[in-house]
Formats: sequence, structure tokens, C-alpha cells
Amino acid sequence: MRPVVIFSVLCFAAATSAASTANAGVAVGADVNVGVALSPIRFGTGYGARVGYDLEVGPIGLTPEIGASCYGLDDEDRAARVLAGGRLHLRGLIQPAAYWHYGYTWIVGQSRGGPTVDMGGALDLSLAIFRVGAHAGIVSVQSTTHEGPYAIVQPIEWFELGLHGGISF
Repeated sequence: MRPVVIFSVLCFAAATSAASTANAGVAVGADVNVGVALSPIRFGTGYGARVGYDLEVGPIGLTPEIGASCYGLDDEDRAARVLAGGRLHLRGLIQPAAYWHYGYTWIVGQSRGGPTVDMGGALDLSLAIFRVGAHAGIVSVQSTTHEGPYAIVQPIEWFELGLHGGISF
């Protein structure tokens, strides 16, 4: 292996390990989102909250978490979700992250709901115990309506953009 490659890898590892300002422990966060449903085209807003535990090893942090969120797409679909999942991020002042959650969604005011998954990426600014940032992702709900002996699947999907903040202690 070339000395330049080895030196570059060592410098990257040292820089990301030394630049960390996050503390390991309980993490609490909140989100505000805007979204665009894919079919038909609709716009909406939402909010959510989550709690988890930051596990940090070297330059990488993993946060298993649970949470809940509400979302309104026009007046048609208002979704209430409970979720479990996690975030994987690089430690440091600027923290790129990926997230994934799985859970259940109720379509408020209608007799339908179903499993849901969301995934996306985020970019956070970490200052001591505080973390703020922006995220973008996709949400998919496999909504099911039960009519007699039949179940009709009506998927709902939307792209979301949002801001989030939290603390770790």
C-alpha cells in the first residue's frame, strides 16, 4: 500500500476522533418538516419528537431511538406515527448522518393505517450538548383499508425536508 494512502487514512481518523464535541448518553430531539406527496402532488407540514441513546465509538456515533410524529398532507391525509429506528453519524463539529425508522401509522379520521418506514440523510452542527441541523428523506406508509373480508392497500409516500434540534446528556 502506498505511504500517501496510509498517511491520509491516519490523518482522517485522527481529525474526526479529535474533533468530537458530543457526549455519550441520552439524546432528546424534535423535528419540524415540510413535505411533498408523490401521487397525487400535495404539500403538507409535520412535527415529531424522539428519544434515544448516543453510542459513540471512535469517529462514529450510533443512536438507537424511538419517536412519534404527526403529519398533514392537505386536508385528506393526517398521519400519526410511532417509530423505532436509529441514526448513524460521524462525530465532530459538523456531523453528516443517515437515519432509518420503522413503525406504524394511523390515518387520523379514517379507518386505515399500516406499517411505515422512513429513511434519509441529515447534516448537523454539534455544539457541546446541543445539536441542530437539517434533514431530507422519504416516508412510505403501506396504508390498508379493511372492507368486509377484503383489505385494500393504499400506499402514501412523501418526500420531506426539515429542521431538527436536540440535546445529549
